Amino acid sequence: MATFAYQGKKYTGELSKGTIQASSVLEASNLLKKKRIKPLSVIEQEETFANKEISLFSQVNQKLLVGYLQQFSTLINAGITVLDASKMLEEQQRDKNFKKILFEVTQDLEGGSTLSDSFKKHPNAFPLLLTNVIAVAEVSGSLETNLKKMADYYEKASANRSSIITAMIYPIMMLIASIGVGIFLMVSIVPMFVTVFEGFDAELPGITKVTMKISMFLQTKGIPVVIVIIGVCVGVFFAKRNMAFRLKYDLFMLKLPGFGELIQKSNFSVFLTTLSSLLTSSVPMVKALDMSKEVVKNTYIKQMVQECEAEVSQGGRISQVFSSNFAVPLLATQMVKVGENTGSLEDMLEKLSLIFEREVDESSKRIKTIIEPLVIVLICGIVGFIVAAIMLPMFAMYGAIQG
Repeated sequence: MATFAYQGKKYTGELSKGTIQASSVLEASNLLKKKRIKPLSVIEQEETFANKEISLFSQVNQKLLVGYLQQFSTLINAGITVLDASKMLEEQQRDKNFKKILFEVTQDLEGGSTLSDSFKKHPNAFPLLLTNVIAVAEVSGSLETNLKKMADYYEKASANRSSIITAMIYPIMMLIASIGVGIFLMVSIVPMFVTVFEGFDAELPGITKVTMKISMFLQTKGIPVVIVIIGVCVGVFFAKRNMAFRLKYDLFMLKLPGFGELIQKSNFSVFLTTLSSLLTSSVPMVKALDMSKEVVKNTYIKQMVQECEAEVSQGGRISQVFSSNFAVPLLATQMVKVGENTGSLEDMLEKLSLIFEREVDESSKRIKTIIEPLVIVLICGIVGFIVAAIMLPMFAMYGAIQG
């Protein structure tokens, strides 16, 4: 979507100007005509930092979207027209940004646009997956059912993402805390005893010598080390934009003990949930696979979905690709094969997605349960190491004085 500045004349003769989102000048002109504005000039605007900022802050929270879709489904099921339902939901919306978007959707509907076309103009509020499903539903006459399905889908996806974030962030924060405690002790506490130990005319224990060297290194070269670490992190972040590097990185992540299985099953949970929802919404298999790959975050698994798409388009089966790829859980291969043979693939995909959702939740809890005591032991080990390095020479000094 691009931004176009326009000048036009309303049918009342009043002049109008502003901006409009569209994919081309022709589409922008057609949208203006639907709004009863005769376009006099339509000029595409260059993308600026300000535009990006506006796009960033106009992102709609997924919880708002879920509530909106559920209410929309209920209203249509009650026999209310799409236009009237849109007006009602716009009036009761409290979020200013989302309310503005819903107002524009209602205007487009009044101008004769379909609901899917209205949604497509607001990608920050309505994901491409949703607009495609709505477009199919409008043709098949199953709008109410598909709205409910998509609400359930985004609700599940949000819960799944939250569990993954919790599982990944908790151990990372604990590890950072343990490293922080160690650095604080090395930089602030150990130097206080260094002058005392240097004046101690005796051989220092090996643990004390090591601790003093680490402390001196952190005091003299700590900042350059931090800069290097930050540089490496930034470098990896930008390198991930390179497809070849990203593929190797994501493959490495899949092979990590513990976390690899969590990443694998979380990606498959989202992929299978999406594919199942699309197939039950009457979307053809090849198109459903093409749309489903967009929700997969891991590049290696996304590439596997592309292979499935190519295989199916040539008359093959998904299970053929699944069986030859290590990244696919064995259960997924077996159940998909059974589903293809019995003609119950949609049901099998839905059951698989539920199984993987539960396993992701259990894996995240298990990782937290294992990591927490390990990090506590690590913190105790760091503190104990430093305390021992300080206290052993003190005991030696006390023994020498007593002797």
